[in-house]
Amino acid sequence: MAAVLWSSPNNPSWIILTEEELRGMGEVLDRHGAIAIEDLAYFGMDFRRDYGKPGRPPYQPTIGRYMKRWFSIVSSSKAFSYAGQRVAITYISPHLMDEESQNLESRHGTRRIGYAFLHGGLYPNTACIAEGPQHGLAALLAAVNDGRIPFLEDVREYAARARAMKRAFLENGFELVYDNDLGEPLADGFYFTIRRPGFERGWELIAELLHYGVSAITLETTGSVRTEGLRACTSLTTLDRMATLGERLRRFDEDHREPGLCTRFLLRPWIAACEASLPSPLPQRSAGTTLPGAARPGR
Repeated sequence: MAAVLWSSPNNPSWIILTEEELRGMGEVLDRHGAIAIEDLAYFGMDFRRDYGKPGRPPYQPTIGRYMKRWFSIVSSSKAFSYAGQRVAITYISPHLMDEESQNLESRHGTRRIGYAFLHGGLYPNTACIAEGPQHGLAALLAAVNDGRIPFLEDVREYAARARAMKRAFLENGFELVYDNDLGEPLADGFYFTIRRPGFERGWELIAELLHYGVSAITLETTGSVRTEGLRACTSLTTLDRMATLGERLRRFDEDHREPGLCTRFLLRPWIAACEASLPSPLPQRSAGTTLPGAARPGR
């Protein structure tokens, strides 16, 4: 295993790695010679703590404190709310920058990992970023470090939305899938996860919620083993829509209180309509010319 990649806060669970966890990971990765690739897309967005004061603790937890060979990736579109032409920063540890590997030479013309990463990986993939966003992000970073922009204050809106949305779901018969972070209440932020007793698969639940004007994605599509759940996102809504969300979930709850009354029953007319709209089966070919994999007569 060459490297381990993770995101903290995690998408979709919003679980956040602690300093103690990162210390242990760093020791194990260094021991086995593996590289850490740390995705800090939601930099500073653990609103249980204030990471928004430059040069003052507490500081954003990072694997960079605990090992030698690491990358850290920071997005501009989340914590800095700088969307549009996407631009981000990749930090590489000084040790890894100067490290050499003979396996790189045949493809990249150099043994230096830092040079190969910049000129063989990063530059060909991101050289199309316009000059304007690069200057914009540089100016943002300078203003944040000077204390002129309290960059986390604006994105605290996501935490307020998450609290309101969670309350609406929990008051109407839903449960959180990932509901705590090492025994500590889960942070409120960009994502949270929900399930509904009686629904065994996330796709069944989202198919039913869509009838009530509520959307999400299944946890199954994110790689989670909790396939009964959904991931809710706080980005494309506003606090003034929470009453509407609450009313839609209230009606959903009223319609689904009877045990067994779930997608398998309510979607039956919809499934039948979909099947009816499909084209008619192709005519059965004569024996001996059946297409590979096609059902033979009598089967």
